[in-house]
Formats: sequence, structure tokens, C-alpha cells
Amino acid sequence: MSPTQNQVLRETAVRIVHTTWSVRFSQDYIRDLQRRVAAAEQGGSPAGSSPPPLHTYNDGSQPLPGRVEDQEEDRASAASEQETEPPARTKGTGSTHGQRLINNFATGKPFYVPDAQGKAIYLGTSSTWSFGRRVLLLAQERIVKAPLSPHQLLWQGQAYKLAWNGERSLEATSAFGDALVPQADYGIYLVNAVKFHACQLFHLFDETTFMERFTQFYDPAADSQTTNSLWYTHYLLILAFGKAFVSRENLTDRGPPGLTFFLQAMVTLPDLTCVTLSSLDVLEAMEILCCAALYLHSLDFRAAAYRQIGMALRLALEQGLHTDMEHQHNPEHTLERPRRIWWTVLLLDRQMSSLMGVPLALRDEEISAKLPTYGSSVSKVRALDLHVRLSSILAVIVTNLYGKDGRNKGKFLVHTKAALNQVAKMTEELNDAFSLPVDDPVSISRVSAYLHLMLHQCIVLATRPILFSYLESRLLHEEGFPRGTRPAANVWALLHMCRDSATHMLRILQVLKEQGLLESFLPFDLDATYTSAIVAQIAAHIDAPLLEDAQPLNKMAYECLDEMASRGNQIAKKLKVELQRLEMIFARLPRRSEPAQRSNLSDLRLRPLPDDTLNNSLANLPARTEPLPATGTDPPTDPATNGSLDWFADISSFENPLNAPHMASVAESIDLDGLEWWFSSNPDFAGQGLEL
Repeated sequence: MSPTQNQVLRETAVRIVHTTWSVRFSQDYIRDLQRRVAAAEQGGSPAGSSPPPLHTYNDGSQPLPGRVEDQEEDRASAASEQETEPPARTKGTGSTHGQRLINNFATGKPFYVPDAQGKAIYLGTSSTWSFGRRVLLLAQERIVKAPLSPHQLLWQGQAYKLAWNGERSLEATSAFGDALVPQADYGIYLVNAVKFHACQLFHLFDETTFMERFTQFYDPAADSQTTNSLWYTHYLLILAFGKAFVSRENLTDRGPPGLTFFLQAMVTLPDLTCVTLSSLDVLEAMEILCCAALYLHSLDFRAAAYRQIGMALRLALEQGLHTDMEHQHNPEHTLERPRRIWWTVLLLDRQMSSLMGVPLALRDEEISAKLPTYGSSVSKVRALDLHVRLSSILAVIVTNLYGKDGRNKGKFLVHTKAALNQVAKMTEELNDAFSLPVDDPVSISRVSAYLHLMLHQCIVLATRPILFSYLESRLLHEEGFPRGTRPAANVWALLHMCRDSATHMLRILQVLKEQGLLESFLPFDLDATYTSAIVAQIAAHIDAPLLEDAQPLNKMAYECLDEMASRGNQIAKKLKVELQRLEMIFARLPRRSEPAQRSNLSDLRLRPLPDDTLNNSLANLPARTEPLPATGTDPPTDPATNGSLDWFADISSFENPLNAPHMASVAESIDLDGLEWWFSSNPDFAGQGLEL
């Protein structure tokens, strides 16, 4: 494109309308982006260029499986764009780029690897576990130059042995024995432990109804068949959670304390696919399924957990819990429990779907259910409201950035802006409602920590595809990025945002560990630790590294994993081994001679965050305390342009990336030209998989 064209394109106006659930862009802007995409795609390939490799993802030229109307709309849109826009050449390299792939993790060509038994395992699009696998595979193949044995890796369902094949019969209990139900006082203690560790975030049982049945169960004068009831199954699951939360036993792969309670509960649980709903308490059945899904997910049986929560979601939809049940003239007091159940089912389903890397089951516009009131508890309602809205942002990222639109650079930009604008708005609200003080004398809230971790995970999820492309470029090109394709400053700002979110997650986790609040059984702290550690390692080993040394962050991550492992978490122990393996592989990379862009987090060596509050550090990162690296010369230049590398110098204009206004500004600054470097230097990772 000519300079005049670029100037006109950069002046395109964007009208953003903020709503509770989404950010809608003006149709004029979207059409303009589509025209620009079509213009970039129409030019021919340069002379002598080779055809794309056979392993290339579907580039959009062939219709993908999906709705017929979607394919027709795409063809009509492409035809219209070809009529209205002349061919345009991309900026920097003097050639056009016909490949439309922009997010290597977006829905398209599936990615499989064999596990230790040789079974092909699908690596989901948004899955943190899959992301770690692909990073490790890429590093192993490009640095070590040898396949990675699957026997050296952790596969889901292999950290613990359940000793149960899924059979529901009295004989099935012989494999693990009967659970010894505790006396009433210890039972109450375990129930209260579950209320603290899990029920601040999720509804797992209705306390009034549950404790009424609890009293009946321990009343020797009561004449009931409680052990044959659905409540008894529910109680066994609560006991399983309680034992896992309070025990300090350091077990092997036999499973966490309380596993026998869980197994007996699953054996006594009726097959809900064959039961007439009128014959059982549907609300309690959904609570049981939520408990079972969360417990299985905590043991790294992600697929089994996903199926359990999927059944709960379908039961909830069948009962209309996703609707505004108030219109059915139901008394208000009867709606509280269904609403709590609904939002727990939805939150768990989205969380587990994201971690599985599979499409989400429900869109926000299909939900009209109201929030529960929690007995007029403002703080609980506020926490759930923020939790639901963070889940909505997660859904936007998973659906749009990791769906089929993630392959299209124009749509990818639109959705990235929308997601980051929502994150920016949530940052302000979350800091106002649930701040995180980190002064030693001040304890922090477990709920606040969870919400802040979820916010930063959304940022990392939205930006790590770009970070992964940086790693690919470093490992696939000995000289780094090709000349003329250096990223613009706004892209560097996105990378800094990704790195800073990973850093803050580790800092939050470290404070939780210091205060004895780090969760060693539920999977959320473990996932945040693993996510942050991988980002930190990549950030230290890309061109112009975002970190000069990842050791301080690695140390924080390893300490958190050690704490979890010391309390019996076998998954944490195995993930630490994988992270150390990745660290050793990266250590074989030669350091770049090009000056590294120093971190604006005090060089991350690692000076503590400011002593006021972590809230302030998240919203107002300290400004750069040192100038750009002094080399005795001017900033590095690009021989292809005979000028200063703007990507290196302009980054100083994007300080404080986690400040909400700056975050929104970064989102607005993203444009098509700023990502041409990625578009032109983003080969598909076509690894050979694992050595069998």
C-alpha cells in the first residue's frame, strides 16, 4: 500500500458501543476491515515463491464445515470486496501475502499427538494444557532436534488411579471398599471446609435443605432410608471434598484423602440418562453433577468432568433455568436455589470447556436468568456478577479468537479489540469492588484473588497466540524476524500486557502461598501457575526478550507447585517436571546479540511490587525506571529501510499496559498494518508429534 493509502486507512473511525455483555463495532468499520483484508489477499505471489506446504491449515479458500448460510455470506462478501477494492501490496516486504491464518490455535486443521499408549489425543484450541504441549513440542523439535517421548509427559487421567471402571453395582465397591462415614461433629467440620474453599465461588449444595437431611441422617430416632437416597450420594461427595481440603497427607498416585467417598458416591448415583425426572429431585441431581464434575476436574480427569458438567447443563436447560423464571409466577423464595444452580452450572461449563479447548455450548444472548440475591448480601451478588461477566469475556475470547474468525486477520483484529476493551472496563470495576492488598499485615480475600487471577488469564488467553508466533519466529528463523517485518509498537504493547498479566498472577499466587490460602486441590490456582510459568519462559527467549531473566518468575512458580505437591497434589509435581524440562531446553538457545527491551517491572529480577496494594500495581504499573539499553550507538536500525527500528523505540509510548485507559488505548491502536509482520512471518507449526 502507498503511504497515502496507509494514512487513509489509519484514519478510519471506530464507533464502539459498550453493553453489559458485549462490545459491538460499527458496521462501517467492519466493512472497511473486510475490504482491506480482500485487498491484501488479491495480489499474486512474488515470482519464484513456492506453494504453501501440504500441512498448511485451511486458509479460508475452501469452505469449512459449518452452516451453509455462513459459507454463502463469506462468498458474497468476498465477491463484493473484489469488486470494490483494487489489489494492494502489503507494507514492509514489497509482496502480498495470501495466507489468511493469523491464530495458530484457531479452529481449523486439528492438532493431534499420541499419548503414552499411542492413542491420538486432540489438542484443544484454547486449552492451557494443549498450549503447553505445543510449546514443548516446538522447542524440543527445533532446539533438541529430536522427538519428545510421550512417556516423559503428564496426560490427563494419569496422575491418580481411581480403581473404578464406571460400573454402578454393589460389587463395584469391592475394588475400593466402603467409605466410613464420620460422626456428626466431624461431618459438620468437613461441610464447613467445603463452604469456605468452594462455596464462595460455586453453589454445590443448598445449605437449608442439605442440613435438614443431615440432621435426619444422624438422628437415631429417625426412621428413614437415607443411605438409599440421592441426598446420601450428595453427602458422600461433600465429604470427599472436605477430606481433600483439610487433610495434609502426602499421598502417592492412590488419590487424595476422601477419594473413597467420591467413588462410593459415583457407584450409588443413578444413571440420569434413563431416569424419569419426576422420580427424583432434579435440583439436587444438578448439584451432584456439579460436585462430581469439579472433583473429577481437580484430579485432572478433564474429559470426564466435561461430560458431567455437560449433563448438568442439559438438565438445567431442560428445566428452563436459563430463562427468567419470574414470568412463570413462581414465588420469589423458590427461585433462589435454581438461580444459584444455573450460574454455577454455566460458570463451570465455560471454565471446563475453555480448559478443554472445545466450543462453548451456549451464547450470552440465549440467557435471561437473573442473579440470585443471597439474602440481600451485596458483596456476594457483586462477586457473582463480576464472576459471570469475566466468564462472558472468556466466552468471547474462546468463541471469536479461537473460533473460525481467529483465522481471518480482519476479524481477528475486531474481536481482539472487543475483548480487550471489555477487559479494560472490568479491570476498573474489579479494582474498585475487590482490591488486593499485599502488605504482610493485611490478609487478602480468596474470592478477590480468584477474580483477579481469572481477569489476567483472560488477558493471557487473548494475547498468547501472538507470543507463540514470536517463539516460532525465533526457533524457525536463525536470524529472527525477516527484514521489514518487525512488529509495530502496539503489538509490543500486547506482548507486554501478556507478560505483565503472567507476572501479576504469579505475584498473587505467591501472596496466597505466604498466607496459607493457596489452593492445593481445586484446579484453578494450579492452572494459573502453569499458564504464567509458560508465558514467562517464552517471554525470556523471543527476539528482543520481554524478560532478561525468567529465573525469578520460574522460582515463584516452582515454589507454588512445591506447596501444592507437599499437600498431595501429584499433578503439580508432574507439571513442575515438565516446566523444568522446557526451561532446560530453552537454556540451550544462544542469547541474541540485539539489545533486549527491558521490562518496566523493575527488570523483573525481582523487586517486590509497590507496598500500597496489588490493586494499584495492577492498575498503575510503575513507569520505566531506566532508559533504553545503552549500546554506545543510536537505536538499532533496519538495513532494509535504512532507518531506526520503530518497533524498538516506540514501545516507550505504551507504558502501564494494565491501566484500564491504557489498555483500551492499546486495543484501539491495533490496526491491520501493525500486524503485517505476523501475517507475513507466521508459518504453521507442523511438528512430527511424539516419539512412540
